[in-house]
Amino acid sequence: MQDSLSHSADGQRLLGRLREDPHAAASTLESWLRSRSTELPPSVANYVSGGRVDHLVNIAQVGVLQLPPLPTLSAAERQAQRNREYMLNRVQRVWIEGVLEHSVAGAAPLAIGLEYRPGGVTDRWSDVIPTESRAGQPLPAGATLVTAFDALDAQMLVLGTPGSGKTTLLLELARVLIERSRSDAALPLPIVLPLAPWANRRSGLGAWLIEELVQRYDAPRRLAESWVSGDQILPLLDGLDEVPAPHRAACVDAINAFQAQRQRAVGEIVVTCRADEYAALGVQLKVAGAVALLPVADPAIETYLAAAGPELEGVRRALDGDPTLRALMASPLLLDVITRTYRGADAASLPVSGDPEERLGQVFAAYVTLMLARRGGAARYQPVLTRAWLGWVARALRRQSQTVLYVERLQPDWLTASADRVLYTVLDRGGFGLALGAIEGLIVGSLVSWTAALAVGAVSTIAIALAGRTTYTHRGPRRLARAFVLGGVVTGLASAVLAAPFSDANGMLSMGILGAGLGAPAAGLGGGPGIRQRSVNLVERFRWSPSRAMVSGLGGLATIVLLGPPLVFIAVLQNGDSPVLTGLAVALLVGLPPAVLGAIVGAFDDGDLDEQARMRPNQGIRRSASTAARVALASGVAAGLVFGVLGPISGAHISVSFLTGPLSGVLAGLNDEWRVGLFLAAVVGSVYGLLGGLAYGGYACLSHYALRLAMWRRGCLPLDCVAFLNFAADRVLLRKVGGGYMFVHRRIQDYFADAT
Repeated sequence: MQDSLSHSADGQRLLGRLREDPHAAASTLESWLRSRSTELPPSVANYVSGGRVDHLVNIAQVGVLQLPPLPTLSAAERQAQRNREYMLNRVQRVWIEGVLEHSVAGAAPLAIGLEYRPGGVTDRWSDVIPTESRAGQPLPAGATLVTAFDALDAQMLVLGTPGSGKTTLLLELARVLIERSRSDAALPLPIVLPLAPWANRRSGLGAWLIEELVQRYDAPRRLAESWVSGDQILPLLDGLDEVPAPHRAACVDAINAFQAQRQRAVGEIVVTCRADEYAALGVQLKVAGAVALLPVADPAIETYLAAAGPELEGVRRALDGDPTLRALMASPLLLDVITRTYRGADAASLPVSGDPEERLGQVFAAYVTLMLARRGGAARYQPVLTRAWLGWVARALRRQSQTVLYVERLQPDWLTASADRVLYTVLDRGGFGLALGAIEGLIVGSLVSWTAALAVGAVSTIAIALAGRTTYTHRGPRRLARAFVLGGVVTGLASAVLAAPFSDANGMLSMGILGAGLGAPAAGLGGGPGIRQRSVNLVERFRWSPSRAMVSGLGGLATIVLLGPPLVFIAVLQNGDSPVLTGLAVALLVGLPPAVLGAIVGAFDDGDLDEQARMRPNQGIRRSASTAARVALASGVAAGLVFGVLGPISGAHISVSFLTGPLSGVLAGLNDEWRVGLFLAAVVGSVYGLLGGLAYGGYACLSHYALRLAMWRRGCLPLDCVAFLNFAADRVLLRKVGGGYMFVHRRIQDYFADAT
């Protein structure tokens, strides 16, 4: 290893530091080893990838130069190690670097006392050890939440008053646990999760953990299920009190049931909650113990203020003889807010009258005013509008039982007024459907004729507007086939009705056939048909899966079953040559592309965790747009090839009798069968490319921006909502959490939510 280190200047400096002070250089060496793992000899790299960097550090400290080779890992084992490392990095970036380090940056250290609360959890020893002999007692001075976590067998409830620092201490514990898990692959993965969203599903905690790993951390579902079922997760659950009161006791029951089923001898878990809300529950967590965060002591407040220098002299003077203000500043949150707000102000500027809640409101109002004025903020967004938009965000998060706002996960049910939801549906289904139908009509018109352009554009508009609620991935063959058939029937009938005022029976027939051919895959893959509001369903991963492709292909073949009998019957009535073959040929031509399209776009990617987390706002929409583009290309080429080759082979010219009325002239003059195939390939490829792209990410993008338009029209958020949310985060009103946003504290959120 010494040879490996000596290859670079950084390595030489590390060797020098190791000789002078091995202990001080250990963390630097660890970081260096991780960053250069691909350049190290196999014997060293295996230790790094296996999470045994601590062993390397110890070896380096004692001067041992030769490392025993580790057993060769299989590809699956190496991927499992990478998955662990990626997830630990993800938690580190989102919560430690994104939240904890920003919240404590520039602040003076603040000592928060801890006290054991044995009465806070179910006492499993009450019939053996008298309760009075185990009364609560403070932890030793300087003890941290890590101390309590280790003492309580890694099962702990953390109680505290609002603003007492529960989340901050939980994240400091998470930082330590992340490093432990990196050093020991046998330890579970510490995962920080706000508990409030549990109320949206109210399922078993294990199922909820799987969904949160998928939604919040981008973990593939298969991997999330294996981690939870294998008891490889250490849940750090923040904010039991943020679960709506009617569901809070059920949440405790779900946690207790999850703990009872765990495989580990000690099922590690940490839960935080406000003390008063927990006491009012009537049920208790079944964990090893509970600790309570104590108010900041007067000497600690004085030390904190003194460390800030003369700029807080006014705060110190106001504090003298004002027990109400002193009680407020016993909260770490309010101590920070007051020192930020009244830095450099005189004592008279602080709120000196009113009850604690009134004075608290005055402090928050002054804080918000000061933050909005930072670096010319008032010139960019009017303070009145900023407060209104943040008030809507705060109330929406409360209604949705959420603590983090992800722009890409906005849904129609965030709109409270029925008129607003109708506006969204009209924009999404009608507006975008008409726009895309017009584009498709222009493409067809440039390739064939403008008569055909009107027909294809109208039918495409109907198919796009009616389809799109979910994707097919989690539906079985029967439900999928039903979606294809219903989509074909509904779109075909709607298309025929649309053509009625402008054409005869043959024209209505041709429009109905075309509508069935386009509506079946649009609804089958997109989750329709329907006229209600579409949900925003992100499609961020995509990989072709043979098994799921077969299911989708079989669903698409249902279109042929649907169209075959009526087309044969119509061909017989027309007394043409070989009517049965003609009807079946047209059914095959119209029905086979949906089946091929379904098979080509077979399944979502359910592979291993990748290194790219969703760390940027609205990244899910950008990923969905990328997926839509790739699927559109694949499905367009596939459908075009099928129609281009199958058309001439099956004698596409014999179907001209079905394509009259609005579609007359589509194949006129094309006597060469291969020219017929070429035109069919171009037309059908463009149409099915559009439908495939919409089903896999396209509808998510359209619905997302339709929703943002409706929210802007309602005054909920500005059109440039990401820029606005970044502005609010820069003013220390919101905080970025990965690719989402949360208020800097729940009390700030409550202030905005309750403001009129």
